[in-house]
Amino acid sequence: VLLELGGKNPTIVTKNAHIPSAALRIAWGKITGNAGQLCVSPDYILVEESVKQQFTNELFKALDKLYPLSTYSMPSLEESGQTMYGDVGKMISVEHAQRVTDLIDSTCQ
Repeated sequence: VLLELGGKNPTIVTKNAHIPSAALRIAWGKITGNAGQLCVSPDYILVEESVKQQFTNELFKALDKLYPLSTYSMPSLEESGQTMYGDVGKMISVEHAQRVTDLIDSTCQ
């Protein structure tokens, strides 16, 4: 049994950053290696308000670029009976996924 006890790893994005590069690098750092469960993967992102929307848009683009076809972005393939293997880590249950969704929603204003 291996227990990794890494610290928290914030990332900070300011208006001086090259936003597309920052988004791509943060996405890559989070989702590589066991779905981001590494002690050095970013845990959260602090974004300067003036570039928040631009960063969010670029982050979505980066995720689509890194993982263009997954069960998260194309659930209709599963519903149609086609076999498709996702390329990102999965939540263990619907209840856990809803818990994380609720946590995220509670931080959005």
